[in-house]
Amino acid sequence: MRLFNKNQIVASALLVGIVHLILISPIIIEGSSDNFASLLILILCLLIGSALIPVVIFSRRVFLVALFGLIYYVYFLIMPAIAQISTASFYWRSLSSYDEAHVLIASFICLLGILGLAFGYRIQAVKSARKIVFKIQPYSCRKSKIIGILSLSFATISLLYVISSFDSSVLFSTRYTLSESFGDSDMQVAIGLMLTLPRAVAGTCLILTALAFSHCPKKCAVFFILVFIINAVVNFPGSSSRFMVGGILIASALVYVQNWDAKKMLAIWIAMVLLLFMIVPLWGAFNRGSEFNFDLNFISPYNYLLTGDLDGFQSIVNVVAMAEGAGHTFGLGLLSAILFFVPRSIWHGKAEPTGVLAAEFNGYHFTNISAPIFSEYYYDFGMVGLLVMCLITGYFVARMEIRSPLFSAIISGFIIIIMRGSLLAISRIPMTIAVTFFGLMFLADFIARSTGNRFASTQLYKSRLKNNNNQ
Repeated sequence: MRLFNKNQIVASALLVGIVHLILISPIIIEGSSDNFASLLILILCLLIGSALIPVVIFSRRVFLVALFGLIYYVYFLIMPAIAQISTASFYWRSLSSYDEAHVLIASFICLLGILGLAFGYRIQAVKSARKIVFKIQPYSCRKSKIIGILSLSFATISLLYVISSFDSSVLFSTRYTLSESFGDSDMQVAIGLMLTLPRAVAGTCLILTALAFSHCPKKCAVFFILVFIINAVVNFPGSSSRFMVGGILIASALVYVQNWDAKKMLAIWIAMVLLLFMIVPLWGAFNRGSEFNFDLNFISPYNYLLTGDLDGFQSIVNVVAMAEGAGHTFGLGLLSAILFFVPRSIWHGKAEPTGVLAAEFNGYHFTNISAPIFSEYYYDFGMVGLLVMCLITGYFVARMEIRSPLFSAIISGFIIIIMRGSLLAISRIPMTIAVTFFGLMFLADFIARSTGNRFASTQLYKSRLKNNNNQ
């Protein structure tokens, strides 16, 4: 049900765009950048992205993935880009060390990216003319218990594997200590893969037990509590990525709430903005050193826009410079991300993460840099290919949101890290989650069907026995 009519939605879209522009204007006014063309394009991007947020929230259809994608676009990418260009500085390198043309191209990439995704969504929404109500399919208590048992079993297996493979002093250390304990970069990649996969499996199990708990609270509460405790060990917040732990918790909350409407979407938007500017910076400061930092100081939102956490636009500029110097890959990066599980010993031409390649090309010493999905498409296919790929992505993601609300709710928890990239560096997380999710749901359906007749016969026998006793 709509809270507003079309005219009110348009008015709210304009209002949100203007408010965001007013909020960022102090940095623009005080800035000293000469990149006026790039700045104007990014302001246009901000207005478009901001306007789309209320359009998505108050739409007749519920698009959770779109909302989280817009949250990334506006607050993780465009606002930081405007702040960094206005102050004539990037976190990793000075703005003056970049070609102004590369910055301008990066701005166009951001504009074409959001337009492509928006039109892709629009095409699918118009095609699906029937009224869509976002509602996760209800499950019986019996099936919910099966999901809970399977999730607890696989979460326990993940726990036993992690405990047997890694020393506890490493698992419960900071992210920095965990990374340093793995030695060189090749070893870090290999060990990281061994640790990420069981973490993703355990996280998916928590999401599924949250689903079971929402449908059958009394009988599935114990499964949720036990799997939550297991995740506190496997996905220990001190040594795990903020995006990993945060994504698991967000997805669990999204599937627990069975019916989403405009009011709840509005609450998500507000909560995510508060999380970004209040919790995320503190979390990063807490676990990035060799020891946990409990001396936490709040950083102002304006200062946070200039930090390395929000380096997406600079990463796009890096990719533009690399594409000009080394050429485009014609799909190699995207294919490598999809086939992430193929070892390099077999596929010698497998690509490296785009963010790493771009950082190395631009002379960085620290190469664990993001590469937003727009830059991935640009590096693979060029400017025209970027627009086409965003159209295709928007179309099929909207199709997924309409046809599979449950899986859309799960993916929404991780859409920010997916859009932040690099795809090859993070693809194993959403793909492992997808395989685990569909595998456990298929297994739960199979067990429920195969034991259904026997269960029904038992229930009928108990009912008749009770009636006989009453007589």
